[in-house]
Amino acid sequence: MSNSKCNRRTTDIADNWIKNKTNGGIVLDVVTQKIVARGLAMPHCPRWHAGRLWVLDSGRGGPGYVDLESGRHEPIVELTGFKTTG
Repeated sequence: MSNSKCNRRTTDIADNWIKNKTNGGIVLDVVTQKIVARGLAMPHCPRWHAGRLWVLDSGRGGPGYVDLESGRHEPIVELTGFKTTG
């Protein structure tokens, strides 16, 4: 996994995104085809910055980074006005 180029994509489980919008989102490494994070709520905008993979977990209302060891999304702030699920 290289940080020089962001080869990650976010998605929600096909055909079930409404039913599973609170926890059906994933971050996928498109080079290795491995899931790097799961259990997200409508994730998008994966970006490498300062050695971390940052992702917006939009359904829960906040940006954060993915701990690549555990696969967990670590939120840094909750933007309640942006929150759409829960």
